[in-house]
Amino acid sequence: MERKEILLGKSLVELQQLCAELGFPKFAAKQIALWLYGKKVRSLDAMTDLSAKNRLLLAEHAEIGCAEPLSSQTSQDGTRKFLFATAATQASQGTAEKKPRPNPSNPSTFPKPTAPPSACRVSRAAR
Repeated sequence: MERKEILLGKSLVELQQLCAELGFPKFAAKQIALWLYGKKVRSLDAMTDLSAKNRLLLAEHAEIGCAEPLSSQTSQDGTRKFLFATAATQASQGTAEKKPRPNPSNPSTFPKPTAPPSACRVSRAAR
């Protein structure tokens, strides 16, 4: 079985390449980016402005790549630590911090291409 692509962490250019490979309209990459980084969906089914056919095709080749934390701890200063499972069933630790949100109309605000993330990035610190 072919390994699915992880969408979370892809730049707009990388999403455009994936959409072109799947035969989606050019504007679909921007829609997907808005769902991932603007609305922070955890399911491809939630991307309702993509056609049902394109959502099914996308689901065959990709996944969001967001995992629920196995556990979390909050320190006295409000910083939260999360423990995530990885693909190799090992644990990975992450810390919540405030980061600016990507702007779908400005491609330079999207994440730079990196290795696929093993879990969701937490964008807001505990309040």
